[in-house]
Amino acid sequence: MKAAGGAVNIDVNKALTYGIGAIVVIGVGFFIWRKVKKGFAGLGERQEAKDVVREAGKAVKTTELTYNNIWYETAADRLFQAFDQRGTNENTVWDVIGKLKNKDDWYQLIESFGIRKSTVWGQKFQGNLAQWLTRELKTKREIKKLNETLALINVTL
Repeated sequence: MKAAGGAVNIDVNKALTYGIGAIVVIGVGFFIWRKVKKGFAGLGERQEAKDVVREAGKAVKTTELTYNNIWYETAADRLFQAFDQRGTNENTVWDVIGKLKNKDDWYQLIESFGIRKSTVWGQKFQGNLAQWLTRELKTKREIKKLNETLALINVTL
C-alpha cells in the first residue's frame, strides 16, 4: 500500500512473521533432508554387515569347531561387554581372540556375535564383530597385534 507522498507502507510485524516462518521452514526442511540422506547412506553398510555374518555362518565346518556353542555365545557376549562401554576392555578382547584355534572358530564367533547395537548413551553404532574390532582397536599397536593373532589361524581382517 502506498502512503501519502508515494512512500510504501510496510507492516513490520507481518514482514517479521513471514521472515521467521521462512527461516523455520528452511531449517526444518534441511534437518529432514540430512536425516533421510544419512539413513539411506547407512542402508548398504548395515546390509553388508548382515551379509558378513550370514557368510560366516555358511563357512563354519561344525566338525572343526574347538568349543561347543555355549562357549561361542559366551565369548561373543564377553566381547560385546568389552566394547560397549566408555573405553575398551582390551584384556577381554585378547583373551577371547587368543583362544581361537582355527578359521571355523573365528567364523562361529562372528555368527554368534551377529549384529549388535551399542547401548552406551549417545552412541548409535551397530555392527558385526569385525566392525566392532576395527572401531574399538584404534592404535597401530592394537591393529598389528590383532592381525598377528588372527594370522595364526589364517584369518585376515
